[in-house]
Amino acid sequence: MVVRSSTHDDYNGSVDNLIINKKTGEVLCAIDDVHTNDSDIADRDPFRGKAEKIKKIAQNGGVKVKYGLTVETGKLQRMPLKNVPLFYLGLTTTEYKDLANNITENLSAEVSDTERQIFLKLIGSLEEQKTALQNLHLQTGIKNNLEKMEQTLQSLRRL
Repeated sequence: MVVRSSTHDDYNGSVDNLIINKKTGEVLCAIDDVHTNDSDIADRDPFRGKAEKIKKIAQNGGVKVKYGLTVETGKLQRMPLKNVPLFYLGLTTTEYKDLANNITENLSAEVSDTERQIFLKLIGSLEEQKTALQNLHLQTGIKNNLEKMEQTLQSLRRL
């Protein structure tokens, strides 16, 4: 389940969204959405600075989410969170426009090709960033949370 973060956590922790495992209630990670123009991709790596910021946050124990959510007994519960791995989702202007124009509004309909492509890009990006973070010297709390993500990422890849 993906939920939007509070304005406070967005401004103070770069947390735009949280990904929560509905079955276990575990918060898998926080996402910082990053947007770039298509021309920036050809000229340079526009997400390099964001990747370095994410590494520093991980080395400091991950993000703290003041107004977090989890799932307990099938219901959303508000609670502060700590040691949450932060990742970024970088999309270009074209990808955002394609997604907006091709998103399926009917929840029982098949997922569009564009939605599937963006979803797979997200999963691939999370896997790459997780691997990069796991190669760092990290505090136990965030290290454990990164390890918990593996099974969920594998099941998402199969969707």
